[in-house]
Amino acid sequence: MKTIITARGLVLSIVLIVSCMVIFVSTKAKEALDGKTFVGELIDNGKRADNCTMSFKNGKFVSKECVKYGFYGGTYTTTTGAGSGIKFEITETSKKEGTMKWQGTVTGTTIEGTCLWTKTGQKDILYTFKGTLKK
Repeated sequence: MKTIITARGLVLSIVLIVSCMVIFVSTKAKEALDGKTFVGELIDNGKRADNCTMSFKNGKFVSKECVKYGFYGGTYTTTTGAGSGIKFEITETSKKEGTMKWQGTVTGTTIEGTCLWTKTGQKDILYTFKGTLKK
């Protein structure tokens, strides 16, 4: 019995294999961040705005200093690229203080990125952050 592979079947097989690889890499990147805490600072227009303690634990991200404003963390997503570290994203929502969208990269023991704070009735604030792995 001869097996005939159609072009459609080949394409579907390739898509399935690539999808599995992406899920595996994303899961490994998330596992690589889990359990780590970084300390640094939030910067607003080039000026230090606040300390920043960022923790990744059990698939969740929390910025310690933002908890007092009702931002209790959120589930983070990760991606990786060749030599570019682990990229992550989180969107947190506070009932009173709006939304904070974090985007950053962890490379070795350093973390850096941006945090956009949006709130009704307030001009959006774009922070940058930098930090290092807490020992």
